[in-house]
Amino acid sequence: MRTQCHLTFKRVIPHYFARDNKETILKRRQSVESWLEAGIDFFNDCVFIDESGFNRNMHRSYGWSEAG
Repeated sequence: MRTQCHLTFKRVIPHYFARDNKETILKRRQSVESWLEAGIDFFNDCVFIDESGFNRNMHRSYGWSEAG
């Protein structure tokens, strides 16, 4: 996932104000489109973890980010 999707695991610094602006949404869409073009099989090659059991006020310390 790291090399094929060009992602890295970094410490999270929250930027809540930019979460849902048009530029951020466009970047998310472009990332997903590039992953689909790369032929990543999300149903067989990825593990998704359900976070519904976690406290809503908990924040992640680390997260995936674009490499570079």
